[in-house]
Amino acid sequence: MQSLRNQSATIVMRKGIRLGGTVTDLNGDAVRKAVVIHGDDPYFQTGSQEVLTNEQGVYKLPPLPPGEVAITVVAKGWSPEMRRVKLTHGMGKVDFPLRRGTELRLKFVDKKGLPIPKVYVGIRSWRGRKSLYNTRHPNVITTHIPQMSNKRGIFVWKWAPTDAVTYEFARRGIADKEIEVTADGKLQTITLDTVLTVSGSVTDAKTSKPIQRFKVSPVIYFSPEFLVVNRRDAVAGRGGQFKIQFDRMDIEHGIRIEAPGYRTRAFGSWPIGDQNPMLDVRLEPAPLVRALC
Repeated sequence: MQSLRNQSATIVMRKGIRLGGTVTDLNGDAVRKAVVIHGDDPYFQTGSQEVLTNEQGVYKLPPLPPGEVAITVVAKGWSPEMRRVKLTHGMGKVDFPLRRGTELRLKFVDKKGLPIPKVYVGIRSWRGRKSLYNTRHPNVITTHIPQMSNKRGIFVWKWAPTDAVTYEFARRGIADKEIEVTADGKLQTITLDTVLTVSGSVTDAKTSKPIQRFKVSPVIYFSPEFLVVNRRDAVAGRGGQFKIQFDRMDIEHGIRIEAPGYRTRAFGSWPIGDQNPMLDVRLEPAPLVRALC
């Protein structure tokens, strides 16, 4: 800080490495407007991590420090490509010949086999990294990978990779699901669960009158011995009634009910897929605790 104050500070700039090359098909023809991504997670990295190829299929990345980096290429109609490249001064071009992709076909249904329309399909990871994405956001260049099933619950990506990709599926009223799927051109059925809804009434155990105001907090069951009360996502109960919903598949769920002047009660645990519990909760009045300090 002292060097900044007396204006003697020095910032040393080191020459970066500008990796470039050409993206083509197997015939050597240029692939235009291909998205070339450097790094493992472009959405959360500072600055733009992607560039587009020009009319000749040529890309040129911004200056990067020496070392190993993942380069991912995404072009509509072609199978994505990923390669680990060691950046060194004086290195040559790195070209990417692309192959035709494989059609990914998914059908989303509920437990009765009925189609679920308009399911969001997000790419979570590919080959252990997050450089392949279908997020629509100003932080990243659009890859044109589809992200929504149609009204019949059918999702189609015609140029998916031939190896496994981890996807997340989400829709209002449906429990989030994350699974690994490999495109094979055939229609694959994905069964989704509805969210777990816990509802019921809360009354005074002595008078049987509804308790007008109380709080219902989610309880996360990471294991039978490891519970966490999530007060941040608590919902307010009014007029003796409450309803709370859960969508996480990787844990079991419970609730904790609290009201001023009453003993707290807890219920659970329920996994997604269980029948929706309807509770008749009777809270015991508790005297206030007074103390002198």
